[in-house]
Amino acid sequence: MPNGLWCLKNLKFLDLSNNKIGSQKIDGSYISEAIAECEQLVEFHASGNMLTSLPESIGELRFLEVLDLKDNRINMFPDKFGCLERLLKLNLDGNCLQSVPVCIGNLHTLSELSLAKNQIKNIEQDCLVRLRNLVMLSLHQNQ
Repeated sequence: MPNGLWCLKNLKFLDLSNNKIGSQKIDGSYISEAIAECEQLVEFHASGNMLTSLPESIGELRFLEVLDLKDNRINMFPDKFGCLERLLKLNLDGNCLQSVPVCIGNLHTLSELSLAKNQIKNIEQDCLVRLRNLVMLSLHQNQ
């Protein structure tokens, strides 16, 4: 992604869907740690790319409410992911998750969580029990 994109400090909505974006610099186009510079971001859509992970700094997006990462190749999350204190909607459909990431249990404001079409075999009870605001949970087409 162009480095200048991350300098848009007042940006509230960003859609990078279907752009063949990878997770590392060697992938060509990728999401860098500089995403934290978009400090006012409320909605971030990056579905239909080639992401296998996210930059650690994504956890610094303190105003983020909607995160759409469906149809990627995500199989792990950074430790700071659980710091997204205002996240309401998280779509992780169609990724490569084998379990529900423990850090999701720290997203106390989450009301919608979609984990369909992954490879999830079991769910740790402690992970979801802390999501007291959750009203929608989608787990269809898992193992």
